Formats: sequence, structure tokens, C-alpha cells
Amino acid sequence: MARLCYKAVLEGRGFKPKVFDESKPVEELPERFQRVSVEPDTKAIRQALESGEELDFARLGDRGASIRIT
Repeated sequence: MARLCYKAVLEGRGFKPKVFDESKPVEELPERFQRVSVEPDTKAIRQALESGEELDFARLGDRGASIRIT
């Protein structure tokens, strides 16, 4: 008769989880715990270009073409 033997181990894993109070607005955190991200406003850039404004950092490219088969 075969005898099966199993072993179970319970272990802690990884780092302790970070628990945030999400009811507190991010703006109220100390500056050293904030991250600021700046990105281009592509909608405003497109509107400026389409209205004829010349920008030295952006331009309107040529439209692409596609084939639609229905």
C-alpha cells in the first residue's frame, strides 16, 4: 500500500503593503511625497495649428490613407 506524504508551509511574502488614507487629497501630502508630471496639451496644440498659428515645436502632418471594404 502506497503512503502519500504532503507538507504545507505558510510564509510571509514580499514587502509590507502600503496602506493609504485615500480620503486625504494628494495636494495635502508633504511635497517630498508628491510627484509632478508635465505633459503637452495636444488638443490645444492641434487647435492652434488648425487656426493658422505657427509653432516652432509642432506641425500638422499629412493625413494617412486607408481602404475600407464593406
